[in-house]
Formats: sequence, C-alpha cells, structure tokens
Amino acid sequence: MPARFASPEPLPQRSRVAAATQATNLPTPNLIRYRERVAGLVRNEWAWLVIALLIGAVCYNGLLALLNAHVVSIGRNEVILSEVLLLSAAAFVIVVSGPRPGDGTPAAFFAFFMLDAVVVSMLNNDFFADMARNAAIIAAFTMVGARVDAARVNRCFTIIAIIVAAVLLLEMVSTSTYAAWFAPGDYFAKTRDIPKEKFDELGLFANALGFDSRFAIMTIMDHRACSIFLEQVSLANFAIVLVIFLACNWAELAPQKRLFFTGLIGLILVTTNSRLALGLTLLTPIACLLTLRWNRNLPVLVMPLTLIIAALVSMGSTNLSDNLEGRLNKTVQALASLDMDSIMGMKALRAPGFADSGYAYVIYGSTIVGLIILWLYVSFIASQDKPKLLRCNLLLNLYIFSSLTVSGNSVFSMKTAALLWLLVGNLRGEALAESETQVPDQRWLDSARWRSRPRFPARLSPGG
Repeated sequence: MPARFASPEPLPQRSRVAAATQATNLPTPNLIRYRERVAGLVRNEWAWLVIALLIGAVCYNGLLALLNAHVVSIGRNEVILSEVLLLSAAAFVIVVSGPRPGDGTPAAFFAFFMLDAVVVSMLNNDFFADMARNAAIIAAFTMVGARVDAARVNRCFTIIAIIVAAVLLLEMVSTSTYAAWFAPGDYFAKTRDIPKEKFDELGLFANALGFDSRFAIMTIMDHRACSIFLEQVSLANFAIVLVIFLACNWAELAPQKRLFFTGLIGLILVTTNSRLALGLTLLTPIACLLTLRWNRNLPVLVMPLTLIIAALVSMGSTNLSDNLEGRLNKTVQALASLDMDSIMGMKALRAPGFADSGYAYVIYGSTIVGLIILWLYVSFIASQDKPKLLRCNLLLNLYIFSSLTVSGNSVFSMKTAALLWLLVGNLRGEALAESETQVPDQRWLDSARWRSRPRFPARLSPGG
C-alpha cells in the first residue's frame, strides 16, 4: 500500500502519556516530585532564621527588660524599633523563599489595613497605625508559617515552652530574684507609661498584683504569674495558644511532649488565674468533638454568637466590676455608645482607652469596615476540609472573638500572636500545597494507563 494511504503507527505508551499530559495541562508525576523537592529545600534553608525569629518575637520584652534593668535605659522607641526589626526579618523570610499558595489572602488583608491606616490618620489629623501594625503581625506570620514544615513549628513551640517554663519556675521559687532580674514595673513605666504600684516593694508589673475578691483557681503565689512576658495576660494567652497547638497536633507528638505541654498549661492556669484561659481550655475537648461533624464555614457564626451571649449575660446590669458580668457589660456599653463618627474612624485616638473591649478598640481604630474584614479573615483563613484545620479554625475563632469581649488588644500582641499565626499558616500552607500537588498525582495513580508498564513495539532484526 502506498505510504500516503497507510494508517499511522500507534504512539508508544510513554508518548501517549505525554500527549495526555499536554491535553489536560496536568503536571507529570516527575514534575510534581521535583516541585516538592525544591519546595522542601527552600523551606528548610531558612528554618534556623524562623526559629530565631519566633524566639525573638515571644521574648523581646523580657530581653529589653533585662537591658533596661542592667545595661541601658529602654524607652518606647526601642520597643517600636524591636517590633519593626522582627517584622522586617519576617518579610525577609517571605521574600527570599518565594511565593507560596495562598499568599494573596494575608497580603490583601495587610494591604487593606495599611490603606485604612492612611484614611484614619487623615480623618484624625494625626498618625494612627495600631491596626496596621496588628494586621502586619497576623499577615507576616501567617505567610512565614507556610514556609516551614511541621517539624520546625513543633521545635519553635518546644523551645519557647521550655523558656517560658524556666522563667515561670524562677518566678515561683524566688519572686525577688525574678523582679531583680527583669524589673517589670520600671520597664512598663518607661515603655508603656503605666505607673509602678506604690505598695509593691519588689517592682512587679502593677496589673499582675491581685486583690482579695478576684477570681482564683488556686492561690499559690501572692501575684499573678508573668514569666518571660512580664505581664499576666500574655502568659494566659500563651496557654491558650498551647492548647490550640495540642488540639491540632496531639496524635503526632511524643508522649513526653504531650505531658510537658499539658503540665505547663495547667501550671499557667493556676498561677495566672485567668478566667478566659480556663474557660477555653475546658471548652477545647467539646469543640474538637464538634468538628467531627463541623462544616468548615460555620466559624463565621462565632463572632455574632459571642456578641449575642455577651448582650444576654449583661442584660439589665450596671455592673462594671472585674468579673465576667462586669467585663461583658463594659463591652456591650462601649458598642451601644458608638456614634457615626466612631463607626467611621473619626475618633481613632480614643481606641487605646478600650482596654476591656476589643470590639470597640477595633472599630474606633479602623472603622466598622475594619472589624468586618478582621471577622471574615479570621473566619475563613483556615477553612479547608482537613481535620487539623477544622479544629484549628474553630478554636482560633473562639479565642479571638471571646478575647475581644473581655480584653482590648491583647490578642494582637506579637508575644503570642506570632506563635498562633505561625501555626495557622503552617497548617493552611500544608493543606493548600497538598491540594495543589497531590490531587493531580492521585489522578495519574488512578489512571490505568499510568499504572500499566509502558509497552514499546518490538524491534525487528536486521534480517527481517
């Protein structure tokens, strides 16, 4: 038969696979494995810097206090410079490691609050960038978390927990030595304009000193413990972050680490006497059970539910004392007193005055739109259908929006927010990378053509 009428030879199996790959635009398994190797190399190259960065973010107040007590006087400017350097180091890690799946959401979140800070500053004829700083911490450490593997995140938590435990034990065994080393009262007087307690001879942070009628799980110290954070609220928040970490990674942790983290959480609870930390710790097992049949989008309901519960608890009450009813009543009254100027951000300079109402702080500092953006970001940033992320997302929302009902801006403090958002970013980054690389690979593995051995036409001998 003439060549022009001959039927074309069938393509070899390997060529058919290549043609199918080009037709479907799916990466080949070799390309997938190559991308995974490169991603792992970039992740691990800067892992040491991420660990150092997290230790610095958690401990920088304690280190500055040591310098203030023994070397050189420290003021507010040095604290601001320290945070800027830490955020710059985080930005360096993000840039040198290249883009990652999902970077667009935290970047857009930060960009909004930067623009918001410009608008709010213009409306108030004064520079006000509190919420831009808070958004920078959240966005930066979310993206940093996507650039390290779970082993490095676990190492960060372990090292920092050891530091916190060591300083806490020093504080418990010899409070006078702890106060002499760190001089918390003097440090906060210079850097936060919080006056020292005149009745305290040791020089502890004034707000850490308890009083007789205050809630207490167990009285084993004459003040509320502070550890390396120098103040009790951040130490209690650190316990909550540890609880979230344990809830997400319990199965992967060695028994001795589980015991250590659990014991440290219990020690922090009884030495800080934090109502919020105790409540969220007890609620965690129930929340984890709920996530077994939990829709990934349901955490969006957490914020409105916390506000409804706060309104119901404080209904008809005029109590403004330091208990649960009084704290919730302060938040409800602050929100009820909002006027149009407050909602539009024209009274932003009043925001730092809401030490017991985080919702009012956010609205005054970034307008009502800022609160909505924060709500949506926290609700959906970790909303993938993975068991770890379902637990993380629910506990994250419970922590953030419960804290905002009884506290001001403590959830935005770099001392604890850096660790929390590193964990969120890592779990989210793993889920996004898995959906990008493993799903196409599974399609190939499930394909009969890929599983079968390539068959090539037999070569004819020279003799025919």
